[in-house]
Amino acid sequence: MSLTPKPSTPAGLIEWASQFSLHENPTITWGFPYHFGDFLKYHSGNALCGLSLGFKLVQRLLEEGLGSIPKTGVKTRGAFGGKGMRDAFSYLFQPDHETGFTLDPETEVSVECSKASSGIYAFEVTYPEAQFHLGIKPGVVRDEFLEAVHLKNAGKLNPAKVRVLQWEMCQRVLPAPSNEICNIRKL
Repeated sequence: MSLTPKPSTPAGLIEWASQFSLHENPTITWGFPYHFGDFLKYHSGNALCGLSLGFKLVQRLLEEGLGSIPKTGVKTRGAFGGKGMRDAFSYLFQPDHETGFTLDPETEVSVECSKASSGIYAFEVTYPEAQFHLGIKPGVVRDEFLEAVHLKNAGKLNPAKVRVLQWEMCQRVLPAPSNEICNIRKL
């Protein structure tokens, strides 16, 4: 895979990100054509990697739900709660005082999951009609990336090097089919 340089402006990044559709069938996305650029505008942070992984989890959930996932009343519990990941779920599922994303490092799921910089990428999504377990597949988040994050957090690696690896992962993950990135099981 050949990497492209990261766009130098927020507008350029959003333009690049808008090429990745959440789903081609508008009935699955409540009649609105969501793109990764929409998630990026909502996030407005620097957790591009977590946001792209969260986007793929949501994409896989919607594909598995085949139009049955509601926009409200969705509860997400996850063992990893980075801002990008939380924002991916919060943007789409309109949390209220009873729903939304809850960080629970003890979340256990019935699918294989990749390691995260803290914990694992394991999530449980519940709404009145169904419950799903989701996880980023082992190997999607490479050991090199996890090591770099730990070194950066310990002050032993320049954050710019981690940003390069984040950009690489984002470019690798977003164009891939969600079933190559995520495991899912309906309970």
